[in-house]
Amino acid sequence: MALRLTLPMLEKHATVKDHIVSILSNDWPLTAKKLHLAIKKKYGKNVTYQAVYKSVHELMKEMVIKKSGEGYQISEDWVKSLHKFTEVVESNYFTKERLTAIGGLKDSKSEGNINILKFQNYFDTEKYIYYLLKHSIATSKIKEICIHHVHEWAPLFYMRAEYNKGIAAMHTKIYRLCRGDTATDKWCCSFYRQLNQKAKCNASCADVAELIVFEDTVIQVFLPSAIRDSMDSILKKAKTIADVDVKKLIKEALEKDTTIEVVISKDPEISRQIREKTLSYFK
Repeated sequence: MALRLTLPMLEKHATVKDHIVSILSNDWPLTAKKLHLAIKKKYGKNVTYQAVYKSVHELMKEMVIKKSGEGYQISEDWVKSLHKFTEVVESNYFTKERLTAIGGLKDSKSEGNINILKFQNYFDTEKYIYYLLKHSIATSKIKEICIHHVHEWAPLFYMRAEYNKGIAAMHTKIYRLCRGDTATDKWCCSFYRQLNQKAKCNASCADVAELIVFEDTVIQVFLPSAIRDSMDSILKKAKTIADVDVKKLIKEALEKDTTIEVVISKDPEISRQIREKTLSYFK
């Protein structure tokens, strides 16, 4: 993108191009003459018509704006490219620069397009993934999310905010596979289905790592065997949701001091394969 912009907030050193794009983002199509008048009126810029005309044609060459019968307007393709670019930047900063503010993070490093995070317990791991998904859903039009869990347990601790998050995400199709088949797993899957999500227990998944996949992003959560074993033991003993020993579940699995590695990568092919496998359960 050759265009140098100070948008979305115009600074005192903003260029004529900046002002043209800003005006066309709210009012279009406009002729070069109307753009000239709008810049002088809205921003008080003492700019010549020739400068506006020159900038318009440069923006045309850069494919930032296009001309219609009635004047100029912003190119939809440029808007899409700009949106995609800012999404990547925002996502990278969310997963890298903000890590120091994440509770329970023991270590983090980046290797190319792979981010490796280490958390001290399962609760903190899920909290991070919750905010990552919330952030991703809010900043882009994700069509579907695929989730593979060893056991489903989060709804046991849902508060109103998490429930509202589930409602807000209904524009995104969510497919959940759960390896477990306990009473708790079944209850949680039923809960998700009431939010119009797809959920199935007793699936062949999460044998190596729990997975969260959306677009080209693949998140792997490697649970230590001690955490897996504790969850298996506690949840299998509960014949109904009311029988779950929540205190023990928290102490021996969810808040147990350990190291949980989370690997976040961009891989279109692996993402596609996981989505295909997941969706095959719901055909």
